[in-house]
Amino acid sequence: MNKQILKVLIGSQAHGTARPDSDYDYRGIFVVPTDDILSFISTPDQTSWLEDKIDDVSYEIQKFLFMSSKCNPSILEMYGAPIIEQTEEGAELLKLFPYVWNTKDVLNAFRGYGANQRKKFFDNNEQRANKYLEAWMRTLWQANYLLSTGKITCKFRGTEIFDDLMLIRSGNFDRAEQLNKIFELERKLEKTYENTPEKKTDMDKLNKFLLKIRHIN
Repeated sequence: MNKQILKVLIGSQAHGTARPDSDYDYRGIFVVPTDDILSFISTPDQTSWLEDKIDDVSYEIQKFLFMSSKCNPSILEMYGAPIIEQTEEGAELLKLFPYVWNTKDVLNAFRGYGANQRKKFFDNNEQRANKYLEAWMRTLWQANYLLSTGKITCKFRGTEIFDDLMLIRSGNFDRAEQLNKIFELERKLEKTYENTPEKKTDMDKLNKFLLKIRHIN
């Protein structure tokens, strides 16, 4: 039986931008028993999800660590998200964050995610387009924050972009003004990256943790 070691809250409820009717979104980490991993009879799932009003997706630990090493923005955000449930292994996993990310992939992955949100924004003429604009701004700010501080956060209340995020969410905003602010964040990210000493992912540390998890499960 799979063992869940971590569950966190993500999305607007974690960001501090939720409306009264906002859904609750969760992400989790589970470990497939080692016997199942080594068996040739079955191919264990790497992802699980619950299809309901609540968005609840979990990743197998190996897939999660791999995506972490590639600095996937949605995955890295989990390291700084409010904790709903965690085991000892889950707490140990979160402590790996300083060894997980690297400067080059943070730049490329976060900027790439932002570009994807930008395309969706300009391709979408409905109200939902504001969601993409908000995600674009939020992701660029997170990348700047991570490269500057070495930390990840998904709490935006009290940050310099919080009011802009809420304006965008409301739909009552000046499009040109918000786009200019986002373009400024893109330029700032380039400068932040140039001024940040190169940092690489400690793959040995991640692998040792994975082997430890497999050994005890």
